[in-house]
Amino acid sequence: MKYSIKAANLPHLKIFSHKIFVKLFQVILDGSALVFAFALTHFFILDRVPYQTFYFWAGLLQVLFVQFLMLFYFNIYTQVWRYVGLSELKSMGYFFIGSVLLLFSLEYVFQSLLPRFVLPKSVVVLNSIFSVVVLLLMRIARRVVYETYERDEVIDKHEKKLKTLIVGAGSVGILAARSLRSRQSEKLLLVGFIDDDLRKQGSIIQQVPVLGGINDLPKLVEKYEVELVVIGEGKIAGERVRRIMEICEKIPVQVRVVPAYQEILQGNIQFNPIRKVLIEDLLHRESAQLDKQSIRQFFSNKTVLITGAGGSIGSELVRQIIQFSPSQVILFELSEAALFEIEQELQEIKSFEVISIVGSCRDYKRIEEVFGVYKPQIVLHAAAYKHVALMEQNPFEAIENNVFGTRIVAEAAGKFQTEVFILVSTDKAVRPSCMMGASKRLAELVVTECNQRYQTRYLAVRFGNVLGSSGSVVPIFKKQIAKGGPVTVTDKAMVRYFMTIPEAAQLILQSASIGERGDLFILDMGEPVLIYDLALDMIRLSGLVPHEDIKIVFTGKKKGEKLEETLYFDTERASKTKHHRIYSGQIMPAALPMEIVFKNLSLLVAKRDAMELRNFLAVLFQDDQLKVDGENSESIVEEGITFKYLTATQPIANL
Repeated sequence: MKYSIKAANLPHLKIFSHKIFVKLFQVILDGSALVFAFALTHFFILDRVPYQTFYFWAGLLQVLFVQFLMLFYFNIYTQVWRYVGLSELKSMGYFFIGSVLLLFSLEYVFQSLLPRFVLPKSVVVLNSIFSVVVLLLMRIARRVVYETYERDEVIDKHEKKLKTLIVGAGSVGILAARSLRSRQSEKLLLVGFIDDDLRKQGSIIQQVPVLGGINDLPKLVEKYEVELVVIGEGKIAGERVRRIMEICEKIPVQVRVVPAYQEILQGNIQFNPIRKVLIEDLLHRESAQLDKQSIRQFFSNKTVLITGAGGSIGSELVRQIIQFSPSQVILFELSEAALFEIEQELQEIKSFEVISIVGSCRDYKRIEEVFGVYKPQIVLHAAAYKHVALMEQNPFEAIENNVFGTRIVAEAAGKFQTEVFILVSTDKAVRPSCMMGASKRLAELVVTECNQRYQTRYLAVRFGNVLGSSGSVVPIFKKQIAKGGPVTVTDKAMVRYFMTIPEAAQLILQSASIGERGDLFILDMGEPVLIYDLALDMIRLSGLVPHEDIKIVFTGKKKGEKLEETLYFDTERASKTKHHRIYSGQIMPAALPMEIVFKNLSLLVAKRDAMELRNFLAVLFQDDQLKVDGENSESIVEEGITFKYLTATQPIANL
């Protein structure tokens, strides 16, 4: 047993011994360099080195003591000098200032006590300068030797390299250039930078020339026989990525992109200097700048309940929330498989308690039990049926889950004095023409009603489509392209708003942290995207030619679909908040009391009459696309309340 313990510790002992040896060797080298700098100082001042005098050796001991003290004090021996950069240069600056000041202080003391030990001020200053120069030269030389050895170690001199251009000579492009020239990318030969900044064109950065602008790409590719173009710009708009892609497609030449730091930090990809261009790059906007302090104050040490925690948005909300130190996170999800998956993802994080609950928002007793036991302070209600076509086929489930389920959770939040309830809504709730949109509009009205009845702050956050979510057009297109086509597009003129799932989740959390009672937050989705253009882009990104390799078929609008969506009603008067990507308004209340609406909905769902349900909603929301042709009932009467929902002379515009 003792042998096994020693064997297990042996690698750690080897590593520790290696570190000690390296540091000791560095100290010896630095000591030699500092002695050389001290001798060089006297050679410059006296034209000789007085090594046979007491003054020389007494002064050298002073200098070595002070300078080693400063080297250790400023943690210079903890830095990895083969990656020497600006921060290491700052440390050397501090070393210089500290050494000079401490030596001056010693000379002041010695002047009266030990005059033979006093060093002239000229020697102190000049020696400190020489010391910094010699120490830096040693470290820079080490980096040069290391990088040269690293590149040459594995490069096959006979292997053909891809000649590469980097678009963008800024900080991201320069970092990409360093990565491409390292051992990880020895198959690439960097030819130059491309940058539209006229001040940079013609200059040399990191020994790499800036050859021209984007419009010069075709002739530069031909002149230098370039085979790969890498987009290395930091904050780059999707339109610019698309433009570069179109130019490169015509040449033709391969295109890659430098991944954003967020992708690496969030673990979405392993670190590589470049990757393929993704559809997200073509839709990219300026990344959201979050007020993380306010979000942390809002969620820190709170019990947070997320409904629909296994879904696309719900699971991302969980991933984002854990950064802000909640005390307890309750995952509420109907699908046990989805719940298990997100629970497993969180297992390694021990800073807060995770409670996984299988249940339905439509189950009143289950919801009451959860709120009664855990008493969540914040509720993020992301549970909903969101697939438009499926909800057209299953209208009662849309109402029961998205409306009745929301009401059950919202009322429980009020009853158990939850601080904040946030409804995750959709742009399809604006002038709804489908069952899913109508159900989410009614869910927003539930929020309005509960605000009038309870002390809880009720908010709603509305946004458009998210890339990669279940039922999203992007994964559907990917499958169709993988099968060889055709790619099906509803209409050439159809447009939609898009944002990434992490971006949506972040802005939901930011909205929650700044919201007041009854606020409706609308997320800035950028410019709407033509679905036809999206299909073309995805086919091209797959290395195929639209209409040749992959056919595109137009299927026509399905029931409940609109050619374009809007994010808010005109009467909601969305205005800017302190966050530039979030707008705020007030949910317009219903023209009729919600009690009447719910009594009619309950009766219609109980009757299981889809035609009457659709016609009722068509009148409520003034949209004939919800209507079904056929015989129509005159009215529904329940406990003395009569609502003639098919009377055209009674418009209910605000509902």
